Amino acid sequence: RSGAEYKKTVKQLLMRHWGDKAFRGLVEILREHPYFMHQANLAFLRALCCEKLGDYQAAAVFFADSWRLSPLAPLPPQNPKAIFLTAGFAYMLTHEGRLAEAAKCVEYQLKHIPHAVTLINASLLRYHQAAATKDDRVRAELVEDQLEFCNDAWRRYQELPAQIRNDYDMKLLMTHCLQCAAFAALNTDKNLAVEFCNTAIEFNPTFWSPWTTRGLVTYPEPSAVADFEKAVELREISWHPYY
Repeated sequence: RSGAEYKKTVKQLLMRHWGDKAFRGLVEILREHPYFMHQANLAFLRALCCEKLGDYQAAAVFFADSWRLSPLAPLPPQNPKAIFLTAGFAYMLTHEGRLAEAAKCVEYQLKHIPHAVTLINASLLRYHQAAATKDDRVRAELVEDQLEFCNDAWRRYQELPAQIRNDYDMKLLMTHCLQCAAFAALNTDKNLAVEFCNTAIEFNPTFWSPWTTRGLVTYPEPSAVADFEKAVELREISWHPYY
């Protein structure tokens, strides 16, 4: 099982199953050939398959194993793409409106993958859940959870290595989380909403979106116009500052 032809055959088999979206069969192949690749890579691929099969607990465990064996992982932890691949499926489920599935995915990610991005996922999930419910009491509880997750994510984010903390896409994700927290807080505490906006602007001052958000939060105060003008200066792509 160590020859080049063996590895080539197994690789082709895996690629064919992946292309056919035969994830259960792919998992079986990985079980039958546990030494085909490094253990971290094996765990990573099994995690991807488990996500596709809806087994989010197993996926989180395998992703955690892949990180634990990081020297052999396909992407080292200091590479921002590693955490995006690890936690990206939950983000996708949330933004596709598959909230029940996203909730299961996020639950296991929080348990097994402690990271700012998994906390961001949890905060964004609560934001969408709150928007979807018609029960005022449930909405209030969801918003409270959302803001708590956002604050925890922000604290954890600032502890990340500079290479990850300053990554462009990572900054956009954290900024988005802060903006959603601002909109969620606006219904009950405008000052808190402004604080979230201020944090987002201080964190990512060259991105137009937090300026627009603060303008929307503070409108019709005169300062809102200045924020909208700044957003336009930064090439805001939405229509909000113009109306």
